[in-house]
Amino acid sequence: MNDEEFDEPSEEYFERTLNESGPPTIRAPEPSDRANKVATWLADPSVMLADLTETLNLMLKSCRRRYFDGIVHELIPEKFKGKNLWALWITWGFSKDAEQLAIRNSIESTPFPVDAIREVQRQFDHCVSEINHGNPINLATAHTFTDGIKKYEHHLQILADWIESRAIFRGKKAKQTKRQTKTASKQEIRDAAYSIFRQDETPTKERVREYLRTLNRTASTDRLQAELYEWRKERRKNGPQ
Repeated sequence: MNDEEFDEPSEEYFERTLNESGPPTIRAPEPSDRANKVATWLADPSVMLADLTETLNLMLKSCRRRYFDGIVHELIPEKFKGKNLWALWITWGFSKDAEQLAIRNSIESTPFPVDAIREVQRQFDHCVSEINHGNPINLATAHTFTDGIKKYEHHLQILADWIESRAIFRGKKAKQTKRQTKTASKQEIRDAAYSIFRQDETPTKERVREYLRTLNRTASTDRLQAELYEWRKERRKNGPQ
């Protein structure tokens, strides 16, 4: 008996075997768990606002700020090397939100576009890929990534205003999400101040308070004043880092 008798079947053999059962067909799919989440977003858009904010914040926890040439201050992802499950989890979260939002907007339109999610997802995946290939994140990539985050934040604010305007127009207050308001940490206050600064606005107490409110955070006037004072002093003292 020679070795030829033990040759593996050819691709043609596999194709012929598969096609003998007839043409490929599919069944109408059963509804997935997304249907329940979309129904919740339809019933209470403030839940959608909270969920979309949480997804972005999960990604921001893995980012850091970087100065380029001592002038431009951008955000970049970090700590993503090899097959990082956290990076995959973040990407999956964006995909899930985009799919749910597409369904939700097809039933009742909202001002939050699916592309705002997809763009941040694409830029995040690009940055992670560069890191995995050992390539540094350059200024152009970091700027595009940061710009996508700013646009996402802008659309969150538009969505919050849409929810409130919709409720006022219907003659009732906006339905409150069943979430506990938490006291903002020192870092959250400073992050809020920086985000406002990045939008070419002065991070006043009122603006920082409104920004924190979108994250379901709160802070007293005295604490805001103290933290903003320290934030400004640190920027004057250290400058670009």
